[in-house]
Amino acid sequence: IKRDLSERELIRRLNNDVLRPFWAKERLQIEFATIKSIISETTIPVPECQLYIKDGHLHLETKRITNGVLLEDIEEASRPAAVTAVNEQINSTIPLQLRSPRRNYIGSVDTNDCFVLCHNDFGSQNIFVRPETFEIIGIIEWEFAGFSPPYFELPLWRVCSGGPAVD
Repeated sequence: IKRDLSERELIRRLNNDVLRPFWAKERLQIEFATIKSIISETTIPVPECQLYIKDGHLHLETKRITNGVLLEDIEEASRPAAVTAVNEQINSTIPLQLRSPRRNYIGSVDTNDCFVLCHNDFGSQNIFVRPETFEIIGIIEWEFAGFSPPYFELPLWRVCSGGPAVD
């Protein structure tokens, strides 16, 4: 469960200024709306979620993925094979589905470019796989998702836990 922070949980500087996270509620709302859209418009595996207010705070609760492990947690000897398998799956299905919701504008008068839905944090820490087959069973952490040019989505899953990029 993610939620926005209460006033007393925020960090204070020595001069008592409060450090507030940027767009805390909006990130929760973006993640919720993105996951709901992905569930209804694609076959990309994302966890079910609900957004609600409790005790005056916005909460985002996502269903726990229990039948897999994070790509970054695959044991080192199997990691190159896992990253290769994930790379093949991502390149063959996920971009096609994420690129189907298109926009030809993004707060601009320029209509020459096409903008597609990007995860924007597509690293091994956000991809759940079956440890036996490396099949992707869940993609999490959509709070930074948004519409960007197709080339904007970096293949961060290829660099697994600080290791070398896998081709």
